[in-house]
Amino acid sequence: MEWHFLIYSTIILLPSLIFILRHSKSSKSNKLPPGPIGWPVFGHMFNLGSAPHTTIAALQSKYGAVVWLKLGSVNTMAVLTAKAAAELFKNHDLSFADRTIVETMTTHGYHTASLALAPYGPRWRVMRRLCAAEMFAGKRINDTATVRRKCVEDMLTWIEREMDGNPGEGVNVVRYVFLASFNTLGNLMMSRDLVGPESEAGFEFFGAMKRVMTWSGRANVSDLFPWVRGIDLQNLKRRAGRDMGIAFGIASGFVEERMMKRGDDGSGGKEKDFLNVLLEFEGESGKLSQKEIIIFILLSIDQESPLEEGPLPTKMEWTLNPLTISILAGVILLVIFVLPKKSSGKRPPGPKGVPILGNMLQLGDLPHETMHNWRKTYGPVIWLKLGSINTMVVQSSACAAELFKKHDLPFADRRVPDVLTAYDFNQGTLGMNQFGGHWRVLRRLCSMEFLVNKRMNETTELRQRIEENMEKWILEESATSKGTGDTGAVQLSRFLFLMAFNLVGNLMLSRDLLDAKDPESREFFDCMNKILELAGTPNIADYLPYLKWMDPAGMKRTMKRNLSRTMRIASKFIQERLTDRKAGKFQEKKDFLDVLLEYKGDGKDGPDTITEKNVNIIITEMFFAGSETTSISIEWGFAELLRTPRTFNKLREELDRVVGVNRRVEEKDVENMPYLQAVVKETLRLHPALPLLLPRNTMEDTTYMGYLIPKGTQVLVNAWGIGRDPEVWEDPLSFKPERFMQSNVEYKGQHFELIPFGSGRRICVGFPLAHRVVHLTLATLVQAFDWDLGPGVKPEDIDREERLGLTLRKKNPLYVIPKKRLNL
Repeated sequence: MEWHFLIYSTIILLPSLIFILRHSKSSKSNKLPPGPIGWPVFGHMFNLGSAPHTTIAALQSKYGAVVWLKLGSVNTMAVLTAKAAAELFKNHDLSFADRTIVETMTTHGYHTASLALAPYGPRWRVMRRLCAAEMFAGKRINDTATVRRKCVEDMLTWIEREMDGNPGEGVNVVRYVFLASFNTLGNLMMSRDLVGPESEAGFEFFGAMKRVMTWSGRANVSDLFPWVRGIDLQNLKRRAGRDMGIAFGIASGFVEERMMKRGDDGSGGKEKDFLNVLLEFEGESGKLSQKEIIIFILLSIDQESPLEEGPLPTKMEWTLNPLTISILAGVILLVIFVLPKKSSGKRPPGPKGVPILGNMLQLGDLPHETMHNWRKTYGPVIWLKLGSINTMVVQSSACAAELFKKHDLPFADRRVPDVLTAYDFNQGTLGMNQFGGHWRVLRRLCSMEFLVNKRMNETTELRQRIEENMEKWILEESATSKGTGDTGAVQLSRFLFLMAFNLVGNLMLSRDLLDAKDPESREFFDCMNKILELAGTPNIADYLPYLKWMDPAGMKRTMKRNLSRTMRIASKFIQERLTDRKAGKFQEKKDFLDVLLEYKGDGKDGPDTITEKNVNIIITEMFFAGSETTSISIEWGFAELLRTPRTFNKLREELDRVVGVNRRVEEKDVENMPYLQAVVKETLRLHPALPLLLPRNTMEDTTYMGYLIPKGTQVLVNAWGIGRDPEVWEDPLSFKPERFMQSNVEYKGQHFELIPFGSGRRICVGFPLAHRVVHLTLATLVQAFDWDLGPGVKPEDIDREERLGLTLRKKNPLYVIPKKRLNL
């Protein structure tokens, strides 16, 4: 999944800041110290100025000894009097003993081994004990008085030398004080001077440490809004990491030198300095690592440096550029109104996501495959966060059985993509309608009028005729291609779609709708492709729902344009029927359009009538749902047959044995062709048209498999992954129809290892029609034609690459050269 428009979407969010915040509600219930009123979202960040200690001290006169501030998302209490400080340190020291760590000081894991910044606990106590008992013990400090005197004398010598060399000019005393402090610590820690005024390492270390302290003292948005730490908006952590790396390199040179000396002569120096103490220390958790020892050294230098008071933000001036501020404001809004509320309920396991976006960026172009791979780590039920949307993915037949058998009703609602709300399309459809009275009416009409077995049987000859038309179109297209000097190859998917489209058209409207040469057919075909791609394309508005009104990616506008074109074609036929009915001309046999136009509700459940707009929507839905899913299933099945000539030949042998070569295969023959049935099952196992089925939505809090699934959770069933489960299927990636020859597994929703049409209340209502058409069409293609793949193309060259829109298509359409086999 690609999100090129994400940054632009967050920038656009800035104007909506005031509107959203005005509608937010405060949940304060406990008494907090007094303090000034801050900005929404940002709190008091912009009130502190460049000298926050002065600003905060001035607040005492108005708010008292203890002041409450909000620095972004960080609650902050400032203690401003001796009495309040005494109360803090005497009576509450333990409760307040932990540290707030600035993000820049987490680089290289610095804070984990630092005494000043380490979390309060056993490791901190060990480090403090080492420092207090070894490095800063009174006896050791007294013993090293002469060392300090020497370092001060050296400092004076260096200053005098510079004064002599540059008479009349000023001296940078701070530099020499730092060098003296550095050498003092060097002698305490390692019994040696570390640098001199001419030392390049000294200058480099001096510059690196100065920059580290500068970066750590800068106001950093990542400290105040922790969920943007991964972005490092101001580039401070990267800069601190670079300079800390330089300092690490210099300090590690001294440590490695001592370690080599200890290894060579076993002494490590006459004096047992602090470095030896660190190298020899072994606590409950083992010895200190070289990295921890280096951090100890840097920590000591930080504490003694006169450059700064310590690694705490001392300047609160915010110099973010407008772009960063816009992005930040958008991100903050997303987090405030999107991040989930904490719940005590147990959730399924799942991969860790990133703030705000959750797992969106981890899914890739084929999310069903990514989710299937996650099963190895997290099990058959996984939990994802797709933006603000809680998502549960079911990936085993046992878990699917639990869902559809015991929890079907709570999970019966739909999660509707925003693009399908264009023209209120979702409200008139069967597939995307919310569970309720209107949906029940539509389903009852479809199952009892449109797709009932009696009507299916009555229209057998119709489907036979449409199959024959498809054969004719394929041969005509191939002949036209050869006439222009090409190979005669045809794109099979186009003719499969036209066949399925006309089949649905005859069931609904009692007429052929499209012809292969009709430009309107091509327009409709193109629009349907775009609609299906849009419906299956990741849309940020689906995952951050408060962006829907903006349509940040423009997808809904594009959908409206294409829906308008398709519905215009469909509405022509509706208007013709309405005109005929007004003129007293009625169909000899009612089709589904008549049923929709004549429907009258009982006033109890569902609508009283179906509006003309909804009739148009239902017809449009039936066309693209019935045509698309059926045609791509046939294309996948035929591609698999051509990839494995053994299966193709075996199916043809069955056809010749059962049907012969003197008549066309018919629907009635299917029940006598078990291998054909096995081919279709194997196709639907490997290539379900809807790999994640249609997303469901929980209508209420539900306990499922021991997990608490909250209301509004999106539920995906990975039918693609279930069909490739190695615990259920032997050699699951191979196309082997034989696996079904001795099996009673069906795809009608009762066997949960094979559920390409789903199961339960929301099972695909069109599967009886798809069942007939897929079998008949595959059999027709194998019986009627010999097929050539083209010059130099071998069966194994036919790829299985997938392209996911709303349905799972072949990424590279199948092109084949037909040759008529039977003269019928």
